[in-house]
Amino acid sequence: MASLSASNHVARVLSVADRVADIDDGSRIANSWRRCLIDHKLDPARRGPPQTFTEAEVRHVAEPMEELIGVAVPELEDLARVLRDAGYCVNLADPNATMLISRLPGGADDRMFLQWGVYTGSNFSEAFEGTNGLGTALAEQRPILVHRDEHFREQWGIFSCAVAPLFDHGGRLAGAVNITSCRDDLGRAAHQLALAVTMEATRRIERSIFRRRFRNAWIATVPGEGGSGLLAYDDDRRVVGACRSARSTLELTDGLLESGIELSDLVRFGSLFLNGGTSLTGERVVSLSWIADTFAGGLDSRSAFAASPGDNRMPGGMYRNQCWFPRSGNNVLLCLGIHGQMIYVNRAADMVAAKLSSWPLPQDATMLFPTIAAFDEIAANL
Repeated sequence: MASLSASNHVARVLSVADRVADIDDGSRIANSWRRCLIDHKLDPARRGPPQTFTEAEVRHVAEPMEELIGVAVPELEDLARVLRDAGYCVNLADPNATMLISRLPGGADDRMFLQWGVYTGSNFSEAFEGTNGLGTALAEQRPILVHRDEHFREQWGIFSCAVAPLFDHGGRLAGAVNITSCRDDLGRAAHQLALAVTMEATRRIERSIFRRRFRNAWIATVPGEGGSGLLAYDDDRRVVGACRSARSTLELTDGLLESGIELSDLVRFGSLFLNGGTSLTGERVVSLSWIADTFAGGLDSRSAFAASPGDNRMPGGMYRNQCWFPRSGNNVLLCLGIHGQMIYVNRAADMVAAKLSSWPLPQDATMLFPTIAAFDEIAANL
C-alpha cells in the first residue's frame, strides 16, 4: 500500500508538467513543482536524507549572521514554548535554507525530526529537496504553508512546514523562521494559525534588527498593506534607513537613501490615500481594495472603537489598518507615530500634511488635538 501511495504521489507531481494534475494550475504549489521538475531536474521518487553540513561548516555559515542570531534566539525560544505542545520543531535558517538553530518539542517527536534530518545543519533548498516550506518560502521570498503531500518528494509527505522569510534592516533576504510538524492529527487550519504566529514572531525579529542597527537614529512607523514599516532618520530629518515594507510603500531604493531624502518628502505616502493607492507618478503601490477598506472600516469598527477601555477623545471615530479617523465620517485620516509625528489626510480639501516635530511624551492629547485642529483650519481655507 505504501508503494502504491508513493507511486500515486509521483504520478500526480509529474502530471503537473503537463498541467493535468488535480491541483490548481496557478497555485504556488503547482508552480513550485514545475520549477522542481523543469528547472531543477529533480525526481519526486528519490529517497534519502537532506544535504547535511558538519558542525564546523555550520559555524562558518552562521558567522556572518551572528548579530541576527543573537536577536532572533529569544524570539525562537518563545515561539518554541508556544508551539511545543503541538509538536512543532522551530528552526532558524540562512538565505540558502541551511538550518542554523533548532529547537525540538521533546518526546517521540524529537526522534522523528532527528531521524529525518529536520535539524541543525540540514539544507532544505528547493533546488535540492524540491517543494518544501523552507526552501520554497526562500525561493519566493513569501510566507508559505506546505502541508503533507504538497511536498515535491514523496518522503517528506509526513511533515507540514510553515515558514516566514526574514529580511534585514535594508530589506535584503536574511534567512527564514521555519516550524515543522510530523503529527497527522493537525489539519491545515491549525497549521495556518501556527504560520500566523510564526510570521508575527519574524516581524518582531525584523523590527529588533532594524532598531538595533539604527540605535542612534530616530525611528518612525509607516502604515502599509503588509503591516507597519520602519524608517530611521537623523537629527537633520534625513532618512538614513528603511525596512523592506517601508521601501515598498514609499518607493525607496538604496540609491535614493544614499542621495539623501528629506523626511518631509514622505508626504508622498499620504497622497496614496487620495489617489486610490497610486503614487504621484501613477504607479500602483498598494491595492485600491486596501485603500477602500481603510476608509470604509469594518462593520463593528466604530462600535469597537467607542467601547475601547480608554478615553480616545475621538467620538464617532475609528481605527482601521493602522490609521485613525478622529471623528464620524471618513473625510479625515491620520497616521500617528510616537512623540507627535503625524500624517494628516483630508480628502475633501485634497490635502496631505506631515508633522515632523516631536513632543516629550509618547502620546499627548493636549498637543495632538490642537494639531489636528490646526490642520483642519488650513484645510478649510484652501
